[in-house]
Amino acid sequence: MIGLTKSTSGTAYVQGLDIQTQMDEIYTSMGVCPQHDLLWETLTGREHLLFYGRLKNLKGSALIQAVEESLKSVNLFYGGVADKQAGKYSGEVLCDRLGVFVDGSLQCIGNPKELKARYGGSYVFTMTTSSNHEEEVENLVRRLSPNATRYTIFLGPRSLSCQNRRFTVFAWGLADTTLEDVFIKVALEAQASNILT
Repeated sequence: MIGLTKSTSGTAYVQGLDIQTQMDEIYTSMGVCPQHDLLWETLTGREHLLFYGRLKNLKGSALIQAVEESLKSVNLFYGGVADKQAGKYSGEVLCDRLGVFVDGSLQCIGNPKELKARYGGSYVFTMTTSSNHEEEVENLVRRLSPNATRYTIFLGPRSLSCQNRRFTVFAWGLADTTLEDVFIKVALEAQASNILT
């Protein structure tokens, strides 16, 4: 339907326009939201907007004007920021507010910090060690955090004492809740609620 691949047979209509013959017109009123990162680290902010503007079938002065207005609306127009590679942009503040929709229904809204606090409030602890120490690692994690619900062990040099035994820990990490964790939790809660009703 979005025109990335040509249909093998038949047709479909978007606002009365045929996807077989009128995709140029359809693109001007259509947006696409893929399920992967839309930024390429080596492209600048301006280059991204030029690319996506062309996908919307904008050309010439209309394209340039749309890009400049978009850059201004997100405070990237001045100071040369628009021409820096996206990989060099700060990842601290992506938006002021965001909303999570599940099956077309708004489930929650807030800034990222509020949503992480509301739906997260947990940490992910990972430890890399050999597979024959899984039970010892689980016991250690349960002693450190009795409410732990999940642990991750990867096959993989530090020594760690556990009940008078030692095993090698190749790596460990502790991470805060991510926005992806929030999205997943909200979606699962909404789906569970829909099943019960």
